[in-house]
Amino acid sequence: MPTFKAVPEYFDIPGQGLGVSQGESMSNCPAPGQGLVQTLEQALANPSHKLLVLCRHGQGHHNVCESTFGTEKWESQVALQPTFGSIVLEDAHLTDLGMQQVRDAGTNLLAPLVQTLGWPERMYCSPMRRCIETFMESWGAVVECSSSASSSASSSASPEVEDEQSTGELPHDIVKTWIMGQGSGPSPDPDQLASQCVVTAHVSETFRETLGRHYCDKRVSHSETIGQYGTRTLVLPAPKSSPTLHVSWQYPNNPPMDEEDTMWSPTHRETDDEIDARIGPGLNEILSGPERYISLTCHSGVIHSALRVLGHPPLRQLLTGGVVFVVVTPEPCAV
Repeated sequence: MPTFKAVPEYFDIPGQGLGVSQGESMSNCPAPGQGLVQTLEQALANPSHKLLVLCRHGQGHHNVCESTFGTEKWESQVALQPTFGSIVLEDAHLTDLGMQQVRDAGTNLLAPLVQTLGWPERMYCSPMRRCIETFMESWGAVVECSSSASSSASSSASPEVEDEQSTGELPHDIVKTWIMGQGSGPSPDPDQLASQCVVTAHVSETFRETLGRHYCDKRVSHSETIGQYGTRTLVLPAPKSSPTLHVSWQYPNNPPMDEEDTMWSPTHRETDDEIDARIGPGLNEILSGPERYISLTCHSGVIHSALRVLGHPPLRQLLTGGVVFVVVTPEPCAV
C-alpha cells in the first residue's frame, strides 16, 4: 500500500497550510489571482494528485463547556464526566449554533466545490454523533443551494449513488429535519422523494477524535446511534419542494462495528504519536483506492494528525465547522 504526502504549494499561507473557517474569505487561501475552486481543479489536473476535503464538526455542547469553564477546569473536572448538570457530554451532539456553522460551510465552501468538481467520489464520516449531524447538515446544504446544478454534477463525478426504487425501503420517523430509516413515524411526502441526491457515507471508527478520558469522545452504543439516525436518513431542506439529500450509512461489516465502545479508555488519553499511528494507516487506506476526490467529516484532533502524517504545514487555527482542503500525492516507493 502506498503512502502519501501533502502538496501544499498550491496555497499561499506560508507555514499555515489551508484551513478555511466560517467568516474567512475563500479567496485568501489559494495562490494569488486564483479562486479556491479553480486552484483545486488545477491540482486535480495532475493525474498523480488527489484531493482530501477534511470537514471539522460544528460546535458541540462539549465545546461550549470548555469555552465556558476554561481549559483547566474542563481538563481536570468537566470533561471527565458523562454529564455536567443538564448537559450531555458523552458523544456530544451539535448545538444550534453548530448546526448553523456546518450549514454555512456547506453553502459557502462545499457547494462551489460540488458545482465545479462534482460530488466527492467517496465520502467518510466519524461515527460520533456530532460528525453524523455535521455530515447531514453540511452536505444537505450543498443540495439545497446548488439544486439547479445537482443533477448534472451527480452524473459526472457523483458519490456512490443508489437506486431508491431498488432498496425496498423508505425512510420514515421525522426527527428535527431528518427522516430516518427506522421507526414508526409518518411516511415522507412522495414529492420529497422525487428529487433526491442519494449518497453513501462510509462510517469509520479510525477517524474518531483523540481517544480516552474525555467523555465527549466516548461513543454511545451502536444500536443507540442507529436508533437516533437510522441506516438511511433523508435530510429535508426548506422549502420542502427543494431537492433532498438521502444518506445511506455504510457501517463496517468485516468485522462489524462493536456494539459498545471498545476503543475509549477512562484512564489514558492518546498522545500525538498514538493518534498519528492510528490516523496514518487509515489515510493510506482511503487514499490508496482509485478515487481521487475524497471527503472526511471528522474532528480537530484528526485533522491536525492528518496534516502531521501527510507532512503538511500545521494550521494556525481551525474553528468548529471549518474545512481544510489538502492536495496529496503518492510518495516514491523505496527501492
